[in-house]
This record gives sequence, structure tokens and C-alpha cells, in this order.
Amino acid sequence: MPLTKPAITPAVPGEPITAQGWNEVVDGVDDLFDAVLAIGTGVAEIQPTAGGATVAGAIVVAEPLGEGNPVPAIPPFGPRETYSVVGVAPGNWRIHVAAAGFVTEARDVELPLTETLVVEMTPAGATVPDLFGTSISEAIRELAALGVDIERVIDTTGREISPFDVPADQTDSPVLVQLPHAGEVLPARGNVRLVVAAPVRRTSTVTMPSLIGLTYDEVVEVLERLGLRVGATTTRTI
Repeated sequence: MPLTKPAITPAVPGEPITAQGWNEVVDGVDDLFDAVLAIGTGVAEIQPTAGGATVAGAIVVAEPLGEGNPVPAIPPFGPRETYSVVGVAPGNWRIHVAAAGFVTEARDVELPLTETLVVEMTPAGATVPDLFGTSISEAIRELAALGVDIERVIDTTGREISPFDVPADQTDSPVLVQLPHAGEVLPARGNVRLVVAAPVRRTSTVTMPSLIGLTYDEVVEVLERLGLRVGATTTRTI
């Protein structure tokens, strides 16, 4: 309500204060209280959650179901996990909660609230699972079940791997890095990129015997028995 400034008459020493002058002051103070109360002094605490954790980066707005203007909430800070709507008057309000990756929610409440309003958010897509250590084959199956496409897979050597035709020596390669990270929400048919371990390639080895004192033919025979062969040879006369 608009404030009306009363006609304030200053007091003069020795002259009485009239009832009219006093009543004008009382009326002005009464109007001031009404205006302040109309603005609202209440506080409402809202906590948008998903999977038991507070949703960060949400936008919370309280809309009066009547006269008045929407009131944006103060986001969490320090140890606080709730969004605070301050300066609200008693009455019926609608709380709007929006966050990236989630369906926008609305709750009709009557203020003031005696407890924190917990708003469970519904993901607007698939939540990326934690794939670290999972084999590439299992990761592909898990993402397909969620309706998530794999955009790209490479191993730690930079080798490109097709998620539709994984080489036999890499079907058990564990996932080391994933983008987006676990817990992030993807829209429908969102894409994920993976980095997996390169396959371990074993090379057979032999213990090199001493060839000192052997003739050339004996050297060839010893090496052939070990699966080796003689390479370039230089002959010197001593």
C-alpha cells in the first residue's frame, strides 16, 4: 500500500500538543507499519534435491498467488544447503524451481513455512553412471540401456576404437576417463566420450647365451635352437 506522509506540526515550547496533531502522527506510524508488513518480513527455505544431494546452480523463485511481485531466492552459501526466499508476506505462494538437466518443478505453499520445503527434482534425461574401471564392453551395454550414445572411444595410445566393433584384444580394457562425468544429466540421446586402457601386448623373450669361443656354424646352430637368427655379420682377422 502507498505511504501517506502526515502533516507534521512541530511542537512549540509552552504550547499544548493538539489532539489533531497527535492523531496525524499516529495515523502516519500506522500507515508505515501496514506498508512494511505488506512488503513482507518472512523467510522460506527451499532445498531442491536429486538422489539425496542438493542440486547446485538451481534458480528458485517465489510467486505470490495474488498481488505482489515474484521474489528470487538467495542461493546456498558457506555450509548452507538451502535456497532462502526473504521478504515474503503470509499467504499463498507458488515456488518455482529450475535447474539445468532437470524438469522444472512448481509447488503451491502457504507461507510462512515452519520447515524447509524439499523439492525432489526429476532428471530431464539420463544420469551418466560411474564407468571408471568398467570394461569397455560392459560400459557400452550400460550406456545403451540408458539410451545414451557413445560419441568417441580412444585408448591411452590415441588409437580410435569403434564402439560397434571393439577389437577382441580390447573387450576387457577398463574405462579410465569419461566425459561427461558421473552424475551429470544428459538430454535424450546424449553423447559420452571414453578413454580406455591400451591392451597389454606380451613379447616372448629369451636369455642370450654366451657365444664366445664358438665357431660361426656353432653360433648359428645355438641361435636357431632359441628361435633367433643371425643378422648382419662382420668378420675380422685377429
